[in-house]
Amino acid sequence: MSAPAAVPNTDNARTAVDKLLGVFRYVPESNQLAHVVRFLSTWAGTDKFLMVTQYSSKMLVGILLFLHGMRKRFNMTTSKTASGADKLTRLAGVVGDARILFRIWSVLPMIQWLCSIERKAPQNKLLLNIERLQGLSMILYCPLEAVAYLAMHNILDISPATQGKIWGHCMKFWLLYVFLQFAHIFEDHRLLRKRAKALERSRGHPLPAPKSTAIDSAVPHTKEQQETRRIFGYTWATCRPLSIGLRLTA
Repeated sequence: MSAPAAVPNTDNARTAVDKLLGVFRYVPESNQLAHVVRFLSTWAGTDKFLMVTQYSSKMLVGILLFLHGMRKRFNMTTSKTASGADKLTRLAGVVGDARILFRIWSVLPMIQWLCSIERKAPQNKLLLNIERLQGLSMILYCPLEAVAYLAMHNILDISPATQGKIWGHCMKFWLLYVFLQFAHIFEDHRLLRKRAKALERSRGHPLPAPKSTAIDSAVPHTKEQQETRRIFGYTWATCRPLSIGLRLTA
């Protein structure tokens, strides 16, 4: 009687395959990774990431060129160009090109923003008109930028002189938006100061608790004091033209 045929050990084979193909099962769950994925899944998040990449590359190019110039001045190198500067310049150009391409349909959220302004308008009439003008400036800016971008890549038959005029009008509308943003922040600051003074007159100025005494620092602040602190903190948090100004050279 012949011996039974050997049965292959499928458990060991399956375990080896699992170890090879299922390597990511050993990676722990990460809230940071989930947050990054959610951030980059949005249009604004992707644009901010590309903006940081673009301007970081330009800053690195400037640093490399400065260091290369210093080395040439002291006869420490014979190279004509800084190492890596050309590649970073091309990277910044490609990323900037992609940002403009992604902004072609940005007129749609601008229209949505204008509609939301009219449905839920600010209480201050000046702020309402400022936001209206900002939205209208972007409504004009976005199509002009898209036309100039497509013409720059020879998709639209527009002469270089006309392209330059279109880019010039784009910059004017963007500068108008930035100017209005400064006016918006100044008006916000004025209203917040006015409200803070009203709270001070009603409840007194909220002095910070001394750090040396644990008993005094444990005393809870009143609701009005907390609101006043939040108002002054929000004033500095609304200084967004620093990030907006970076986009002027996009």
